Order: sequence, then structure tokens, then C-alpha cells
Amino acid sequence: IIKNDGSDTNRVQMDNAAATIANDLTIEQGSLETFNSSGRHLTVGRIAIIESGGTIDMNNTSANDATFGTLVIMDDGTYDATSGTTSLTKSSNNSEPWGDHYGWYNAGGTFTHNSGTVSFDYQTSYQNLRADSQWFYNLTSTNRETSYDVGVQMSDNNLKVANDLVVASGASIDTKTYTVTVSGT
Repeated sequence: IIKNDGSDTNRVQMDNAAATIANDLTIEQGSLETFNSSGRHLTVGRIAIIESGGTIDMNNTSANDATFGTLVIMDDGTYDATSGTTSLTKSSNNSEPWGDHYGWYNAGGTFTHNSGTVSFDYQTSYQNLRADSQWFYNLTSTNRETSYDVGVQMSDNNLKVANDLVVASGASIDTKTYTVTVSGT
């Protein structure tokens, strides 16, 4: 499923199939890339961490989707998103260095939305969102955690959505004292 294309020892490309990692994925240096056609869905069951100098590049394909439990983009890390959907299905716990309940944590890295959707889909607890002032294209919350009365909650900066912000029936987004800018609907 995953191969080195032979041209760069720091680049690993997904071949003509989906890749599933049951627990964690950490990219410390180099990149994990999709390559030029459909059928390359990337699934990381728990946490995907993109360290400084690391890249996950989903933009080389025909709108293939990516699913992460939690996505963490550290300072100088890069997530070049799919033009399809990036789904976040879990939240981090207290033992993680970035803190509790994050679905999306950007600590100064680069996020390129590529006109795709980021969807917060954890159904059994809330998910914190740290965007580091970067724009999303489409953002969706299907999170319906009823005991906290919040689905997605902002943890820093203002939320900026270049196209559509969709909050599913029964879901919510708690902006705290931050501003939400939506250029679409």
C-alpha cells in the first residue's frame, strides 16, 4: 500500500490503494503523499502528528478523503489537504502535550485547504479546535455531544471559513469570545 518512489528517501507515496493506520502516525521529516489518481483514502485511527519539517500531502489526487482521529500540525509542519473531506473522529486526552479534547490542533504549521471540507465528527465528546488563524474552506460540525452542550469549541483565535460553515441538526460550535468569519453560507 505504501511505497518509496525511489527518487527521494524522505518521500513516501501511497500507491493505488487506501492506507489504514490503526493507532498513531508521526511524520518527523519528509512527506507522506498520495499520487495522481483516486482510491487513496488515508485513515489514521488515533492521532496524526505532523512535526516540524514533516508533510502530509493529500492534494495530488482526485479528491480522495482523509480520516484522522485527531490531526496535530506542529510549528513548520504542513498539511496539504485533500479537495475532498478531512474527517476528525476523536479527540485527544490529557496525556497529550497539546492538551485535552483536541480534534484539530495547529501550533503554527501550514494548512492548505485546497477547497476541501474539514468535518468534526466525534460523537461521544466535544472536540477543541485550534486553527492558528488559518482559513478553512468548508467546515462542518456533526458533533452531538449532549452532556457538554457543545460539539466543537474554539480554543484560540478567530474562526475563518472561506466558503460554507455547516452545523448539523443537534450539533454545535462554541466560539467562546472569538469571532467567526464565513464568506459563504
